Amino acid sequence: TWEFQRADVEERVVDLLEKVGRLRAIGLATRNHLQATDITECSLFISPLSNSLTLQRLRDALERFGKITNIRRRAHLVGVGADALVQFAQRAHATQALEAITKQCVLGSAITAQRLSDMQAEG
Repeated sequence: TWEFQRADVEERVVDLLEKVGRLRAIGLATRNHLQATDITECSLFISPLSNSLTLQRLRDALERFGKITNIRRRAHLVGVGADALVQFAQRAHATQALEAITKQCVLGSAITAQRLSDMQAEG
């Protein structure tokens, strides 16, 4: 009976490892697909930013709309100010932030924002 129990346990372990492997492959494929297709839908281009609106202040103002995965701030070569590219974890987060910037002027009345995918479609 000992051999039978060992073979049964071994078969069960192999079966469970195969299931875990399949689930992991599905998870990785889904994650790669979302990262490849949704990055422009989750990103906002914001301009013009005053010099006083630092990366940390920008993050503090926009984090309440969702998780921010990346922020890049670029100073203008000519003139005063900067612009920023803010990437959110989900499209819905970017949509909420976009509405708050454009309709509620949470960053100020002179600041505009646009979804990166919309900019790429235009240009």
